Amino acid sequence: HPFANALREYCGFVSQLFAQNGRSPASRMSAAVRLKNLSKAVQLGLKRMHAIVVRILPPMLEPRRSVLVRALVLDEITTRLFRPLIMPLIQSVHGADDAAYADSVARFAQLRPHHLEGVVNLPPHFWLGSSDADASSHVPYATAIKALSHLSATYSTRRKLALLMDVLQAIQHHVWSYHGIASPEDQANDKRLRLAADDLISVFAYVLSQARPVLHLCSELAFIERFADDGCLLGEHGYCLATVQAASGFLRTLTWPQIELGMQNAALRKGAAAAAAAAAPHNAQLLHGDTGAAVAASRADSSSSGSNTPKPPRTLGPRYSGIAERIRARKANGGTSAGSSSESNAPKPPAPRPLGPRYSEIAERIRARKANGGLTA
Repeated sequence: HPFANALREYCGFVSQLFAQNGRSPASRMSAAVRLKNLSKAVQLGLKRMHAIVVRILPPMLEPRRSVLVRALVLDEITTRLFRPLIMPLIQSVHGADDAAYADSVARFAQLRPHHLEGVVNLPPHFWLGSSDADASSHVPYATAIKALSHLSATYSTRRKLALLMDVLQAIQHHVWSYHGIASPEDQANDKRLRLAADDLISVFAYVLSQARPVLHLCSELAFIERFADDGCLLGEHGYCLATVQAASGFLRTLTWPQIELGMQNAALRKGAAAAAAAAAPHNAQLLHGDTGAAVAASRADSSSSGSNTPKPPRTLGPRYSGIAERIRARKANGGTSAGSSSESNAPKPPAPRPLGPRYSEIAERIRARKANGGLTA
């Protein structure tokens, strides 16, 4: 087919241009620079081939068909260049990341979902029956693990993204199937068992640890991110790629001592919660039924501990000393004032206020009227 011949010739030219042992200027560049220029060359070839197809076949100008043509052309280019050129170049750039990831996968062969409880607080309903007793025999999320193992067998960004989307969906369906949620209506209305972003990253990290053939995951993700078509990584596909990248990074930084410490902390939290639950009825009885008895017991404890010892009299200040002395003397005399001592201590009446000349004559007439029985003198 003419289109197939054009694609084959273009891919052959790109292979010669970016060959590591070739004579072109590109062969003398560093691996990172060659990879960047190779990505630009692939996008340029995609643009030219797409323009040729839609010019020869005008019905392909319709938007949906045009998007499909771009996807098919990119799949053909990346499939032809993946094994001989693209992946070796990506691995030369991301080889250290691949080695660190492979080491993580080798360490966590016995990792199970319940091990992540103390590290990331993965809820028990996402463990799917995993426990220390059957960790070697029971492998949760087996379908998702098997699907992920085929990632290296696909050679285009679109197919790799579709496979990762299938893995995410398989993880969620594993949860629903384990808890008996089968109907689409129940699955659509379910909120408790739907994996949130943090829980999905944790479960996907476990799935990655069990998918043994995917040893170059960092290179695979770099291939998708660098060679995917414009707009392809928006929406759910972009969310899928970000989830896998986060899970890969989490798995690389995880250690068994960290897991063991997290499990110990989780066990302590469970013990404290159990103790609080056991003490709750007793506390409720004290609050609602035995408050009087508790108060009486408290008073008995305080009396037995020496609360009957008389306290020393409180020292009064100079302001109240005279008043207290008069009160004691009055009590000693049967409630009446004491003789001279009381009189001497009694407060003296205030001296009359001197009136000015304006009011002296008026006050004198008032006293005279009172003396005459209210009549004017």
